[in-house]
Amino acid sequence: VNMFFFFIAHGREKANNLRMQYGYCEIVNSPECREIFDNKGKTYEKFGPFYKREAVAFNDMEVDKEKCLSFLNKHKSFIYKPIHGVGGKGIKIFKDTSKTAEAIFAELSCDGSYLLEELIVQGAEMSALHKESINTVRIATFKIGDEVTIYGAGLRIGTGSSIVDNASSGGLFCHINHTY
Repeated sequence: VNMFFFFIAHGREKANNLRMQYGYCEIVNSPECREIFDNKGKTYEKFGPFYKREAVAFNDMEVDKEKCLSFLNKHKSFIYKPIHGVGGKGIKIFKDTSKTAEAIFAELSCDGSYLLEELIVQGAEMSALHKESINTVRIATFKIGDEVTIYGAGLRIGTGSSIVDNASSGGLFCHINHTY
């Protein structure tokens, strides 16, 4: 109840301020580190083994075309994300497409840089919250030296017919008590 009154009195932007969050990221991380997290292709390049699914980035026609075509020939269902996109903007899902890899590539290459990923099959428990999106748990951490500290966690859930769980695109965000 107190949180409700805080929102009314102070506004959502003061309780969940993404600009503040990104400001912290810029203060505590080097520019090289920030590029890894600001560029979905570089994130996958660095953390690919943890994804447990295939992804491919498109940045340059000469370098990435064959990788993209190989991915598209292998996967008729996939998710498309702008490389530098935020808030779920520009994300599209292709399901069981009958188009050729070349036709899809020609359509997507007009959009600039992007990441293609295999679709995730969500567990039944998370799908029960909202089946159209992949609902996620975000855990925010600080690493100083060898010590990692969790300073927050949140559950993100899609709404309506949306395929994304981003609060800035209409999804729901709720804090999780991570201190148990």
